[in-house]
Amino acid sequence: MARLRFDAIGVPWEIETAEPLDAETAAAVRARIEAYDLAWSRFRPDSIVARIAAGETGLELPAAEREPLFALYAALGEATGGRMSPNAGRALARLGYGGPGLDVGAAGKGQLVDLVAAVLADRGIAAWTVDASGDLRHRGRPIRVALEHPWDASLAVGVVELADGAICASATNRRRWVDPEGNAVHHVVDALTGAPVEGIVASWVVAGGAMTADGVATALFFTDRIPAALGAEWVRMDASGRIERSSGFPGEVFA
Repeated sequence: MARLRFDAIGVPWEIETAEPLDAETAAAVRARIEAYDLAWSRFRPDSIVARIAAGETGLELPAAEREPLFALYAALGEATGGRMSPNAGRALARLGYGGPGLDVGAAGKGQLVDLVAAVLADRGIAAWTVDASGDLRHRGRPIRVALEHPWDASLAVGVVELADGAICASATNRRRWVDPEGNAVHHVVDALTGAPVEGIVASWVVAGGAMTADGVATALFFTDRIPAALGAEWVRMDASGRIERSSGFPGEVFA
């Protein structure tokens, strides 16, 4: 197997294929990531999101990305009573994480994984694994994916077999920093209160696409009432170490 490793949107990526990607395909992957980042990032002042937040007019986010992404946010916003929302970007900015503007980090990285996978598929690559630091989409022979324990990376809380689909994980230990008031905080924020969530510490979701799996992984910090229409199955862990799972989760859970 061949692996292409690089850093993008602030996280390490790995693309695994049977043969090394040709230079043109690798360049197309990087260009797709750059275009998405230039539209949606709160961490670069030249992005469309940042420019809109700064008051610039006449700008539009790409409709092909915006429409499915916002439809997912609408469904999960309703399921969580508004606690999951792109407007959480305001609270994250106040906490010292990125600039102002819409924040689609709860599902955007997953959407970008899907878009990169589409580049590979469009170029005739039949089997691949795209892994963006925990947001993974795979097509090909089944692979076994461990559910990494949030408190000990050498342990797993379960395992799932994936043949054609996505698995995404989220955990409150992944991105931590000290806010302007000196408090240690994490990136999963309640859009209604502006505060980092408590109670749930990690989630893992299997779905047909990474955008859906990524979004549901965040929604699980607020609710276990995930819309059935999304076709997502999940596991989550609370602060006491107790594990819950959906009835149709297609893997094994060890606790």
